[in-house]
Amino acid sequence: MAFPKGPVKNFFFSALKVGFDAVNVNLGFFSFTIGLYLNITVLTIIFIFILMYLLHKI
Repeated sequence: MAFPKGPVKNFFFSALKVGFDAVNVNLGFFSFTIGLYLNITVLTIIFIFILMYLLHKI
């Protein structure tokens, strides 16, 4: 990888997993599965704020 191991890499790239497990719904004639997880990192939050700033300037 391009980044060396250490506490700085852990801070920026450790992800917080937000969401819920897969749920199976069976209605007899129709069944489906719903599930969603988002991995949020510090870099993701920084990127979102930069995009919001740039889009606001347009």
